[in-house]
Amino acid sequence: METYTQNNRSSLNSGNSSAFLEISELFDSYIIISLLSSGNGTAVYKAWHIRLRRFVILKAATQNISDNQNTTRNEAEALKNMKNVHLPQVYDYIEVAPNNENSSSYTVIEYVDGESFDKLTTRRAGFSEADVIKWYEQLACALEALHENNISHRDIKPTNIILTSKGDVCLIDFNHAHIDGFPMKVINCSYGFASPEQLRFYEFHKSRIASRKQNIIVSPIPEQGCKLENHDNTGTDCTDISTPPIHNLKAYGIEYSCSINPPDWKLSDIYSLGATMFHILTGKRPPERALDIMAELRNGCRSRRLRDIIVKSMHENPAERYESASMLLTAIKNMKYAQSTTDAHRFTSNKLFIGTAAAVVSASVSIYAISLLKQSGFVKRGSSAFVNGK
Repeated sequence: METYTQNNRSSLNSGNSSAFLEISELFDSYIIISLLSSGNGTAVYKAWHIRLRRFVILKAATQNISDNQNTTRNEAEALKNMKNVHLPQVYDYIEVAPNNENSSSYTVIEYVDGESFDKLTTRRAGFSEADVIKWYEQLACALEALHENNISHRDIKPTNIILTSKGDVCLIDFNHAHIDGFPMKVINCSYGFASPEQLRFYEFHKSRIASRKQNIIVSPIPEQGCKLENHDNTGTDCTDISTPPIHNLKAYGIEYSCSINPPDWKLSDIYSLGATMFHILTGKRPPERALDIMAELRNGCRSRRLRDIIVKSMHENPAERYESASMLLTAIKNMKYAQSTTDAHRFTSNKLFIGTAAAVVSASVSIYAISLLKQSGFVKRGSSAFVNGK
């Protein structure tokens, strides 16, 4: 693995100069270990934080982002204040040449050592219900913390959940996160894991953009500078439409006006989390119809309570889902308590049954032994050994 230093940092700019920004100003604090990924105007590096003496993730915005610099900063600042063991901590937000038209920004995030579930589920066809319940509770706890701070993730899927070496989970990748009250800069959709209303919202804007490219007058799309992205079930970028992903809607003459209401992103998150847990539990892509969801879970999930929670979370009607991540978390905890109580009762019943059986066997053995002794002449009639006193 190559380590980038002051002497070879020019290699970061090799090839397409627009793909990787010059980051020499960061080398006083960070040592770049490797490039993890790049594309769609971003580059993700694994780096060593010299002062903190730990590995971190550097997420670089490598395009001209002057239109959404403020939103990016606000989201980074909000996440930096999050304190939850199942969320990566954001350490810093760095702007390089902020007054320049080609300014760049870097978000410094905690490095989570582990493997994402999109890779794990390709190697095994599902996980134990006990593990799924444990992870469901942890992710609901993370979602509760986000929603209480008015942050919606909007892209929960196996790709964005890391299973750590300790057996816990961490929700990552806030590229599409939205903070209530701030402009929405990305319209995204991960097929199979996005809620039905998020999919409709995405498809609505995709068709309007396609029409605008053909010079057809259409209803305006909300939010200037909004980026449109779509992903397939594995989380990789896909281009299943004739038009490429849109990085700047303002280029199409779109002014701010809302002709379709955006989804309740928090309820949409609850759906996506349920769809993700369905995938982890069954190893299958989530179906679109609720009846199909229940049918699949009956075949692959013994716990009726767990089935009910996933089905309710994935209800097509947002009003029929859990009203909040807190209520979802409470339902999962109640399920765990009910199961532990049932297990304890089953253990007590089994213990009582075993004890009773042992007593019966012991008494039977004693009577049988006395009978043998009597027949052998070792015990005389009238002996106190006879229970009946004969």
